[in-house]
Amino acid sequence: EEALAKLSRSSDAFKAELEAKVHELERERDIIKARLEEASKSAADQSASAVARCAELEKELADVKARSAEAQHSLEALTAKATEAERQAEMHRKAAESAQENYERELQQHAAAASELSSLREKLGTANTEASKLRAELESAQSTLRSRQQTWAEE
Repeated sequence: EEALAKLSRSSDAFKAELEAKVHELERERDIIKARLEEASKSAADQSASAVARCAELEKELADVKARSAEAQHSLEALTAKATEAERQAEMHRKAAESAQENYERELQQHAAAASELSSLREKLGTANTEASKLRAELESAQSTLRSRQQTWAEE
């Protein structure tokens, strides 16, 4: 935007300069035409010289107008490029924002999954400990049962 503003100011200054030059050249042309009319009455040499100068001024005026048109075209092209660059920057900003949101959501999901995994491991450890205790109690109960069955069988 700054470059566009600078270019716009530069273009405006150039336009003002060109318009001043155009006005100056037109004024000068008008003066020469007046002198030409006076000179044509007095001498053919002066008339030919004035006509040549008028032609030079006309050519210079045409050149100035052509440069002005080229400058305007360049300004329009740069303005279009700046607008496109702004549009693309906004598109990239939105994509980056979306990626950041996705990353944060996945990070939260990962944290939740890690927490759940830790909780499940703890529960599994508790269940394994409980299963070991129950196996030990079962073996003890089976041993006691065998022992008592043997004792009853002996009696």
